[in-house]
Amino acid sequence: MDARLIHLAQTALAVFLEALPFLVLGSLVSACMEVFVPRAWVERRVPKSLPGALAFGVALGTVLPTCECGVVPVVRRMMGKGVPVPTAVAYMLAAPVVNPVVMVSTWVAFRGDALMTGLRAAVVVATAVSVGISVRRMAVDGALRARVPGGPDACGCGCGHEDAECGHAPVGPASGQE
Repeated sequence: MDARLIHLAQTALAVFLEALPFLVLGSLVSACMEVFVPRAWVERRVPKSLPGALAFGVALGTVLPTCECGVVPVVRRMMGKGVPVPTAVAYMLAAPVVNPVVMVSTWVAFRGDALMTGLRAAVVVATAVSVGISVRRMAVDGALRARVPGGPDACGCGCGHEDAECGHAPVGPASGQE
């Protein structure tokens, strides 16, 4: 076997094994949110004003730390529980940097330079807030809606469109075709 292919396989496996614990952690946090956090509780706690909602999303990143790998299932679950899109986006962008583990790692990496640590956090928070403000007017709710094959809004052909949008013939058990 070519040495480059072996190196490729080793690198891919190393990246996979490095990311796996963080994906599992994100999935566990997401599952805990689904089971233990009622939607009504979330809706009562998230501020209604945009500045408050954005600050809530960023602050949540300091108490509910996740990395880039694990943040997506958590954000998806948050939105399913009624967290507004700008809040979820602010959390998604800020949490991988403003969490205590990364802040301490940054401080150590810069040999105790609190200014660099603070600047890194400030730049990330500013970016998260800016993007959160930007998405408040975007129609992103439909893109995040779960499409369950054969679900109530599925057309039945497997293309992912709703009945009204689809021109394909249905396929599968319901149509008599496989």
